[in-house]
Amino acid sequence: ELSGRKQEYDADLSKLNAEITNHNEAKAIMESEREDLKETIKGLSRKIATSGKRMTELEETHKAQIEDHTATISELKAEGTVLNDRVKDLQLEVYQLDATVKEKDMDIEALEEEYDMGEQKVAKLEAELSECKQRCDDESSKLNAEVSSHMEAKAIIESEC
Repeated sequence: ELSGRKQEYDADLSKLNAEITNHNEAKAIMESEREDLKETIKGLSRKIATSGKRMTELEETHKAQIEDHTATISELKAEGTVLNDRVKDLQLEVYQLDATVKEKDMDIEALEEEYDMGEQKVAKLEAELSECKQRCDDESSKLNAEVSSHMEAKAIIESEC
């Protein structure tokens, strides 16, 4: 009977040793997976930091571009104002020439030439003004496109994070 008990004990001990071995193997696998997860987390943290830096760089770049375009638009508007004033001045000059024609009864042909020249100046300045307005519109469109591009880039970066 003692020999039978010893065999049972040895069988139980063998099962326990097998369970301990299985447990140790599972523990080793879990440790390996834990280390892999740690590395994955570190990699993701680096990507998040890099994405954050890139987003900040893009924001700064776009901010500088917006400021530059805003300054350009302001300059073009100021130039347009100057040209408008010049057009008004030239129109006033044309009116003064008309008054001079009436007052001094100058040669009609000579007065017509002066008047035509004044009109050409006005037309040229109006064309320049129109060109400036077109450039303002173009810069505004460009600025809107860049702002839209920035928002899309920002959304992509945020979605990657």
